[in-house]
Amino acid sequence: MKRTSWIVPLVIIAALVIVIIVMRNQPKVVEVIQAQRRDVSRTLAVTGQVEAISNTNLSSTINGIQVLKVLVDKGSRVKSGQPLIILDDRELRAGFARAEAQAKVSEANTYKAQAQLSAALAGLERTKAQASGAGKNTDLASEALKESIDIKNQRDLASSNLKSAKERVIQAKESAARTREGARSQAIRVAQSQVRQLEAQLRLSSLSLERSKSLLAQGAVSQADFDASKTSFESSTETLAQAKEQLLQLTEPRSQDVSQADAFEREAAANLVGAKSALENAERAYRNRTVLKQSLNNAQTDARTSKASILTSESEIKQAQAAIVAARAEMLQSRANAEQARTQLSKTILLSPVDGVVTNRKVEPGETVSNTTVLLSIATPKRLRIRADIDETNLHDIRVGQRALIAPDAYPKLRLEGTVSEIIPSANSERGTVEVRISLKDQNSPIVPQLTADVNLFTGSFPKALTLSRDAVINPDTNAKVRVVVGGKIEDRSVKVQTGDVGDVMIEEGLTENDLVIANPLSGSVGETVKTKAATREVKP
Repeated sequence: MKRTSWIVPLVIIAALVIVIIVMRNQPKVVEVIQAQRRDVSRTLAVTGQVEAISNTNLSSTINGIQVLKVLVDKGSRVKSGQPLIILDDRELRAGFARAEAQAKVSEANTYKAQAQLSAALAGLERTKAQASGAGKNTDLASEALKESIDIKNQRDLASSNLKSAKERVIQAKESAARTREGARSQAIRVAQSQVRQLEAQLRLSSLSLERSKSLLAQGAVSQADFDASKTSFESSTETLAQAKEQLLQLTEPRSQDVSQADAFEREAAANLVGAKSALENAERAYRNRTVLKQSLNNAQTDARTSKASILTSESEIKQAQAAIVAARAEMLQSRANAEQARTQLSKTILLSPVDGVVTNRKVEPGETVSNTTVLLSIATPKRLRIRADIDETNLHDIRVGQRALIAPDAYPKLRLEGTVSEIIPSANSERGTVEVRISLKDQNSPIVPQLTADVNLFTGSFPKALTLSRDAVINPDTNAKVRVVVGGKIEDRSVKVQTGDVGDVMIEEGLTENDLVIANPLSGSVGETVKTKAATREVKP
């Protein structure tokens, strides 16, 4: 039993050793590929970085203000109008309240100045009306005073008439006495003289009556004054007639002369009474002339006062107008200050000016910032491009308008189409590169600024080119070679290649379409016997 238990394991071990030896003698299986002919677009592979075409820097417009809150961070997506930073607004809010209060005070002062101007204008109109009335009163009083000169003449005439009436009374008495005594030659001469005097007086009374009549029509004398002149004229007419009759009686005495003489005496006495009354009326009218003088003086004083008041009112109006201009200027300035304070207050909440992504944050709550400090930088995703640094030795293959294929590192399966839009006409002397900018056709991709990406620039077109996977080439950039299987053994073969499109190279020399190329050149050694099988790989169109 013991011998049997040792035999079985020995048999198994021996079998395993035989299997291993047999397997070792079997050739290795390697995957091989063959070069293919197809149309190739030559590419230049570079590394690029996503950047914003327009980068917006956000700063405070208020100098020396404290930051209360920062509502976003680097990488945050923001919308236009979204609050991003809140600044301390306490001092600005107090300033706005003061400015608004001052604006209201200035507005009230403007209304007050306008009211004062309206009052001054109304006062000027009243003063002008008073001045106009005073001027008219002055003119009327002056005219009346001029016309009152005739009143003096009338008084003198009435006084003369009274004196004549008294004389006629005396004459009438004497005539009556002479009539009783008989005619005398001396009496006749006296009577003739009296007739001549009375005729002269009648002419004077006639002129006075005509003048009074004219003044009455103009309203310059009263009806009583006119009546007095008329009575004086009629009295003079009758007296003359009586004197003529008396003269006639003296020259031709009649039987009834005595009676007539007595009647004449009575009439002369009556005329005396009328002359006295006329003189009294004329005296009263003359006394009224003093009143007219006083009225003229008063009217002239009122006119001078009114003119002075007009000058005062005009001065007040000018002052009120100047006050309005000043008040309006102050009101406009106060309103401007209030609006400026309101604007400053509104700027304490910093809003995003665009839709974009925050690419830089340089401020923290509690910091005091100036109006030159950049607080946030915002890139616009809808305006992105790729920036790539091209080795200056490859610059001759690059031109504006070339097609580019971009593969962002952050999105391995994403491929973006682009076009070379700008070649910066200056080189980086330290790195020996030139900056190339590539515009993107799709601006709605999920990429954001500062992401890195593989960029393939299509620099040429080669129809029916012999192509091979770049992974199958050893040192494709310098001393390129491939490993091929010939007669079951692995050989190294030098090849001349140039860059093809993405993942491939173009074979210029050293390889044909029939050669079996090891897909992974490190999977076998030179001289090793191998078996081959076709490698599974994606065939490029």
